[in-house]
Amino acid sequence: MYDLKTESIISKARLALLRNKTWRYLRYLHFRDTLSQIADEIETVCVCGTGHGYAEIAVAAEFPHIDFILTDIIDRQRNYPNYHKAMDMAWQWGVDNVQFSVWNVLKPTRRRFDLIASTEMLEHIEDDKTAALRMGEAATKFLYCLVPFADDESNNTPRKRKRAWEAHEHYVCGYDADKLEALFPNPVLIEGTYWETAGQKFRSSLMGMADSEIIAEQSKLELLAEHDLIKDVPKKLPTALGIKILSRAA
Repeated sequence: MYDLKTESIISKARLALLRNKTWRYLRYLHFRDTLSQIADEIETVCVCGTGHGYAEIAVAAEFPHIDFILTDIIDRQRNYPNYHKAMDMAWQWGVDNVQFSVWNVLKPTRRRFDLIASTEMLEHIEDDKTAALRMGEAATKFLYCLVPFADDESNNTPRKRKRAWEAHEHYVCGYDADKLEALFPNPVLIEGTYWETAGQKFRSSLMGMADSEIIAEQSKLELLAEHDLIKDVPKKLPTALGIKILSRAA
C-alpha cells in the first residue's frame, strides 16, 4: 500500500508512541482512524494543542497530499510548545508536509483550514465554549475533538471535579455526547475511546512491558490496539474513559 520509505517512517513513529506508553498510541489511532474517513475531502489540517506531535508525524507520512500545521501555546512555565522532537523527526525522515507554529485557540485567527483537530486539549481550557467557537471559525469543512469522557454524575460531584483539577489540571471531569455536540454541532460521528474492554486493557498491558518487549511485539500491539475502535457511544463510567467527535463546519 505504501512505499518502503513511508512504511518505515510510519513504523518508527508508531514505535515511538508505543514506547512512550500511557494513552499516546491510542490517541494517534483514533485520530488516524477518523482522518482516514475524510482524507479524500481535505487538503489542510491544523492541530491545536499539539503536545509532542509524534502522532501527527505518523499521520502526515501516511497522507502526503494533506498539509499539516501543528500548533500550541507559548507557556514557559509548562515548557510549551514541546514539539521539538517531532520537528527533528520530520526533518530527519523527510516528512515535508508538516509545519509548526503557535496558536492560542482562545484568540481568533484569519487562517482557515479544511480540518481543525484537537486531542485532549479542551478539558484544560476553562472557557471551552470560546475555544470551540474559535476552532469552528477556522474550520472550512470539519472539526475533530477527542476529550475525556465523563457522565453527569461525575461532573456534578465537586469532589470529583476537584480531583480532576489536582491530578490533571482539567476544569471538568470530562464530556458526554450531548456536551460535545453542543460545542461542535453537525456531528458526522461521535464514538467512545479507551474502552474498558479494549483500550484500558491495552494500556495496562503496555505499561507493564519492558522496552525490549514492545520493540519485539510492535506488530502484535498495533493489532491489539485496533480493538478500541468501537463504534458506540458510552453512557456511564468506566465503560469508556474518552470520547471523540467529528463534526461538519458551519
